[in-house]
Amino acid sequence: MKIENSIFLLLDMQERLVPAMYEKEKLEKSTEILLKGMNELSIPVIYTEQYPKGLGNTIDSLKKELKDAKYFSKVEFSAFDTIKEEILKLKDKSRDCVIVSGAETHICVYQTIRALIENGFKVYVPFETVGSRSRCNIENGLSLIRELGASVTNVETILFDLIKTSKHESFKAISTLIK
Repeated sequence: MKIENSIFLLLDMQERLVPAMYEKEKLEKSTEILLKGMNELSIPVIYTEQYPKGLGNTIDSLKKELKDAKYFSKVEFSAFDTIKEEILKLKDKSRDCVIVSGAETHICVYQTIRALIENGFKVYVPFETVGSRSRCNIENGLSLIRELGASVTNVETILFDLIKTSKHESFKAISTLIK
């Protein structure tokens, strides 16, 4: 995983869905830190909303960080077919590593990751940035995701793995985010 070959995919972190998530404050804060890091590193961001008419829009704390992101509305659980054209364009530009966050771990996140892997992407999942309504469903979803071959990791590992060294121009900004 490198800055120049990565994409960040944020799934369905919406107004009527996030409040029902297990440990929602931790989920929201960790996702916001990761999203700010993606912006600092100029990594392309794609985000989706599942049936926004019913589940609302992306929560405000994340929405304000999505200025340059590509938005997609969906009704399918897997986001892949909805974002396929955009993500394959990025893959053609040698961006084949996808960092995935969002809700729900055992449904939309899992199904999207399965399709990404089937289409030749390497997938990284910071565990504290995926959520479900229960801890059991998060654990089950992460287990299924590992079985697919995705790397389950964490926000700090992702950010420091991307910059590689304390000499990177974004080191100070990234360090400040995780304090």
